[in-house]
Amino acid sequence: MPSPILSVIIPVYNTEKYIERCIASVEGQSFSDYEIICVDDASCDDSYNILKRLSDKNQKIKLFRNPQNKGAGFTKNLAIQKASGKYLCFVDSDDYLIEGALKLLYEMAIEYNADDVFYLSYSMAESSQKLRTAISAWENFTDRHIYSGIELLNSMLDNHNLTVGAVHHFVKRDLVQKYTSFSERVVNDDMEFSCNLLANLKRVLFLKKELYVYFHRNSGSISNTKKSVRLAHEYIMHGINIYNSLSISGDKTSQRIARKLLKHNVLVAENTVASLTPDLKQDFLQEIFRETAAEGLYIDVSKDTYSKIHGDIYIYGCGNYALDIYRQLMMNEMNVCGFIQTNVDKKELAGKPVFCISDFNVPQNAFLIIGTSPKFYKEILSVPNVKMFSNVILAESLRYDSAAYVWGGYESIV
Repeated sequence: MPSPILSVIIPVYNTEKYIERCIASVEGQSFSDYEIICVDDASCDDSYNILKRLSDKNQKIKLFRNPQNKGAGFTKNLAIQKASGKYLCFVDSDDYLIEGALKLLYEMAIEYNADDVFYLSYSMAESSQKLRTAISAWENFTDRHIYSGIELLNSMLDNHNLTVGAVHHFVKRDLVQKYTSFSERVVNDDMEFSCNLLANLKRVLFLKKELYVYFHRNSGSISNTKKSVRLAHEYIMHGINIYNSLSISGDKTSQRIARKLLKHNVLVAENTVASLTPDLKQDFLQEIFRETAAEGLYIDVSKDTYSKIHGDIYIYGCGNYALDIYRQLMMNEMNVCGFIQTNVDKKELAGKPVFCISDFNVPQNAFLIIGTSPKFYKEILSVPNVKMFSNVILAESLRYDSAAYVWGGYESIV
């Protein structure tokens, strides 16, 4: 029996109320050369029995079940292993496809010789049952435009509209198997999958059409502290994992986009824990930073900042903040002369000398960047030799579009 053109991947976990609607939306498509790969992740409700009944009626449904709960990443990876189609698309078991979606996606993939067709989705809240469109957010994007995957990622980030996830891809199976998989270490695994996939694809067709319905279940908010912190951890880890995978190539464009993605995730994480008290929020962010020691986690130097800093540059601090700032400045051919500490415990860092502030001879017109956690700013700014620098800038301000200087002729923030 020949392999089908398309494998529709449907991971299932405790969606007895929605799974029939999901599968019906695939079975009702005008495109018929497909198989449905359903993997039940040891559901506790009646989901598996419903799937068994549906698969008995339809030979196109291939049903598998994890012996114990393994998580979404493991489940989708298993489904991909079981798939045999030339193309893959993904449907979450509480969502569904718009009529005619698969036929259009396949036709577009063939017509444009696309590795992947990236398409959009409606959303629907369980409480209203009404389709909600977000197509206006894509007005800067041309319909049916071919990008490289990196270009599409960059365009979404620049448009402040990062929309990623497996359900947006109609993609060649061999490219998925070659370039990416779902993380089994985290709960929200779609971002890493999608970003790593796009980063390696040469021809991605952007289809400005909503062909999918993302269903929001009334499952409660994440406003409590424990859930907020857990979700923020997820965003940070996604950002770090994506950053590491994109940066390893050595390609400057990929590295630049990796930084943008990391910055995006850090800001999302910070917003997620915004309801915490300032002390708890700061403790959380510091904990994340200590755990990961990831370059680029907090600071992303803006173009505006590069245009204002010139001459000899010194960085106060020898920790992760300072090292991250140093890497970015060096990548942009800025003249970093060394690091400064209050109490020197090393002679050099990253090939640059480390000076003790108490006996440091401050050069004329030099720039000092306070590359530490914000909680140390006040103490450092009161040090006599720091006051002798003609230009001082705080690390925290580097990641905003307009850098704010403590002194040196720019906006005062203290």
